[in-house]
Amino acid sequence: MCTQCDGYLERKRVNSPYEYRDLVRQIVATVEEGRFQVLSGTCPLQTILPPKRWPSDYIVHVLRCSTCSRRFRLSVETHRGCGGAWEVITSSSRSWAQ
Repeated sequence: MCTQCDGYLERKRVNSPYEYRDLVRQIVATVEEGRFQVLSGTCPLQTILPPKRWPSDYIVHVLRCSTCSRRFRLSVETHRGCGGAWEVITSSSRSWAQ
């Protein structure tokens, strides 16, 4: 159990571009606070926040808790603006952008 990231264990499905950008805002705040670290991504997180063109058809970021090193994935399919999720990476998870 990790007091730093246990509150982020629930899988959150992305159903719209608004929901995705809201998740990105929350994650950027946790990175700035030092709670999470970005391990990899298809683009910088900050490039997603201005409502401009999507940087690619599929966006994925892998983050790590700075306390326990648990890893998380934030992804979205930009063609429809949905189809992604915030989720914990487990050994049985797909290994995109790790």
